[in-house]
Amino acid sequence: MVPGFKRITAAITNAARAAFAHAIADHPGETFFAFVLSTLDDAGYVRASLNSLENHQALVIHKGLQVQTPDEEYHRWSPCEWGEYEYVGAECFEQVDALLASKYETMAERKFSSYRRGVLESMQSALAALDAEQFWGTGRKRGAVTLFITIYDSESTPEIEDTSAKALNPRAT
Repeated sequence: MVPGFKRITAAITNAARAAFAHAIADHPGETFFAFVLSTLDDAGYVRASLNSLENHQALVIHKGLQVQTPDEEYHRWSPCEWGEYEYVGAECFEQVDALLASKYETMAERKFSSYRRGVLESMQSALAALDAEQFWGTGRKRGAVTLFITIYDSESTPEIEDTSAKALNPRAT
């Protein structure tokens, strides 16, 4: 782990817990299956997104997508397509934003790649910490959930999503 990100990781963990918990509580009839932390290439912020079976089905109908096609699969797994579930609980991340702004000022010019790697590692560690707390349950319940991190609009997106999904989820998932 990149040194100096312990406080940021803790803040992301707390913010993600709160954002996801609020979204789940606000939509008790939804079957959530994907939970994501995202940022942009500059790693200047972190946000939470989630998707549910019901939301995905509504989006498929609304956009007129054919089921079991690459387009439908893209909408299932791309947080930027999740409508109201993209960027939930932004207010929960205010402390994270402030910490990242401060860290960015001290690292970005000379050590941007370390800064970015630290943010990504913190995002993944936050999801792992929530998983260790059994935030998403255990056994079959946990197996029905997929966790990953992403960067919007980056050449690194596929690698980051795949690597984090493999690290954060049970093998069967």
